[in-house]
Order: sequence, then C-alpha cells, then structure tokens
Amino acid sequence: MTLSVVAQEKPDDICFQIYGGAAVNLVESDIMESSIYPNNGLRLGVNTRPETSSPYAALYGYPTIGIDVGWHGLEFLRYHDGSHLENIATVSGFIERPLLRWKKGCLVYGVNLGAGFNSAVYDAERNPLNLHFSSPLLIYVGGGVVGKWFVTDHLELGAALRLSHFSTGRLAYPNNGLNLANVEVSLRYNRVRPYVKQPADSANIAARPLSAEIYVGGGLHRCAAEWRAFGSTSPWPNYTQGITAYWRYQPHLSSGLGVDAVYMTPNFINMVEAAERVMYGDAAVDDSDGYDRNSVGVALTQQFHYGNFALFGSFGVYAHRHLGLHEQEGRFYQKAGVKFYVPRLKGLFLSADCLAHSFSHAAMIEFNIGYKI
Repeated sequence: MTLSVVAQEKPDDICFQIYGGAAVNLVESDIMESSIYPNNGLRLGVNTRPETSSPYAALYGYPTIGIDVGWHGLEFLRYHDGSHLENIATVSGFIERPLLRWKKGCLVYGVNLGAGFNSAVYDAERNPLNLHFSSPLLIYVGGGVVGKWFVTDHLELGAALRLSHFSTGRLAYPNNGLNLANVEVSLRYNRVRPYVKQPADSANIAARPLSAEIYVGGGLHRCAAEWRAFGSTSPWPNYTQGITAYWRYQPHLSSGLGVDAVYMTPNFINMVEAAERVMYGDAAVDDSDGYDRNSVGVALTQQFHYGNFALFGSFGVYAHRHLGLHEQEGRFYQKAGVKFYVPRLKGLFLSADCLAHSFSHAAMIEFNIGYKI
C-alpha cells in the first residue's frame, strides 16, 4: 500500500511567476510561411519543505509544484494556402526539481502535463492544410531546463529552454500534432526562498518491494486508414486489459514487466479491411498478415511515485498484432500517463494514459481501473 502524508501548505511557501518568450515549430515547416510564434503565461506554485510537505518531497529534492496557465500565439504560424491555426490556451500541472545549485543561482529541470484549448480545427474545404488538430481539446506535454539567478531573497530571474508537444491523442483525426522548441525568460517571486535539501534530510515511507497490478478499461480510436479511404472517421471503442509485476527499489521509484492486451470489435476490424481494400486493392490485402481483433504486447514500465499519485511510461513490443497494411503501425508501442491510488480503497487505482506508436503517432487515450495485489 502506498503511504502518503499530506499537510496544508503555509502561505509563506507560495510562489508566483510570469514568463514570456518565443517558440519555433519543429515539424512540417515546409507547408508554412512562418514557424515562430510568441508565448507567455503565469505559474502559481508551492515550494515544498520538510515541515509542511509530504515525505516524498525529500526524495525529489524538495521540488516546486503548481499550476501553469499559458497562452500560445499559434495564429502567427501561417500556411501557404490560407489555412490557419488559432491561439491556444493551456492549463497544466508542473513540477520543477533542482539539478545544480550555486551561491547566487541554480539550474532546475521541470515537466508540464495538462490540456490545451484550440478553436481552429481541420476542415477539408476551409482549413485543409491544418492536419495538426481536428479537436478543440488537446493534450499538452512539456519539459525543459531553467537557469535561475537570485536577485534578492525573494526575486528570481530565469532563462529556460523547453520542448513541448500538442496532440489530440486520436480524439479526432487527422492528428499530426505539433512539436515545438521554446525559449523563455521569467520573473518569479518567492515568499520565502526555496528550501535546499540537506544531507540529513530523509523520508520515512513504507512501501512493499514487490507487487503486481491488474487493470481493465478502454478508449476511443480514430482509424487513419478509414480517413484516407473514406475522408472521415468514427470513434471506435477499444478495450484494454493487462497485468504488470513491479519491483519498488526506492520509495519513489518502481520498475515493472507486464503484458498488455487490446480487444477490437468485429465492426472495427471489418471497417479496417474495407478501407485497406480501397487504398491498396484486393491483391495487396489478401497477401497481408490478415486482421485480428486481439493484440498482445510485452512492456517495460517505469513509475515515479509521489504520495498517492504515480507518473509512468512504458515501452512495449507486440507479440501478436495483425491489422493489415496501414493500421499495423509497426511492432513497438509506448505509453505515458498518470495513476491515482484511492487512499481508502486498499489497492484500487485509476489511470489515464496515451498509447502511441513510433514515439509520435498517438493511437488513443486509455482510461483504466485496476487493483494492486
């Protein structure tokens, strides 16, 4: 059972940050007249410290945790044919952890995970080159490093280099997404300067070294072959299940090896075959490996625990997957997501993740319920 001790944060631990900068689009720049746009935002965070925070904070070097509200000026990315993007608002959680410290500054790294809200979606007639977004709701992921200079005991100046990604997560199709590199400057106000971890600091957390987790769930998948053959897509339900054995070698770290399975409906399989016959012809489809409703893979998973939450990432290889020619999408798959272990229901957890292929092609957003054995 994951043990979590959470206390109310004192007002002195609060910090405020404003930031701004520019970003460059890293994909499909050949179809655009411009690839650079401005961005800015506000962060509200809590500087963790021993007397006010979960014991997990010590294991992560007393990070800063908070909410980031951002604005991304994608209207400045213009296509050659008049297609367009619009500005995107993001709301995400962030965590920043120190890497190096010196007398007047520090180097930290951080990650963001949240959602974006977009008003310009793909339209075959009015916005044909916008293959990046077909849904107003986007997944937003970012990460990078920040160099900070302590101007006073309360003020910090920062310069950051970040990478970020927007995707629909196959909530809609087409789904090319955007990969971006951001350069930012920031000004941050701390009520009290962030705590510096001391050698004597420790975290008294009890956790079982060996465990197993089973889960079931599902998600909605948009089929690329359907869009290419028929010009539109439908949300097809896929059902997920799996089991993973974990070794928790540190209170905040665990690694596992498991089996993932996906069941696809007969109607979906029939549609994929029909779409590929339109795309490739009967002879090519008949010479393929066929179409099977079940796929099974074996995956390595790494988890990062903080209280009753865990961030996780998986890399897997399909042992069995037969989805014809276009929908097959290779032998390897990846997952990135978050879990919440329900405190009062021993062993029960909820999770959400993005299943992808080739580290860039989202397949679907999975929602699962599971039990820790």
